[in-house]
Amino acid sequence: MAADVELIIDVPRLEEKLILEELGRLGLKFKLTNAKYTPLVWGERPAEVSLIRAVSMQRAAYCAAIREASGIRAINSAEAIVVAGDKILTLSRLWRAGIPFPETLI
Repeated sequence: MAADVELIIDVPRLEEKLILEELGRLGLKFKLTNAKYTPLVWGERPAEVSLIRAVSMQRAAYCAAIREASGIRAINSAEAIVVAGDKILTLSRLWRAGIPFPETLI
């Protein structure tokens, strides 16, 4: 493995710059991947962990799925990204977990 952490982005923002600075401060080796321009390859293992920070929900979910299939821990997972981006799926998870939420009509 070349890096401890891979940061996957599609739009560079201040938050990602701060994350990279903190990773460096902690002494972690990191790799920055812009998924808008760099294709991800199944089986490629550039790091132990991939932080998925793509703005596009679809691109983020796809990146997470590829990294997870390659045996890399993705934060956030493809499942978490898809569920968080869909109100029905989110409310269904809350309901099953017994977590109350306001009356919602769909």
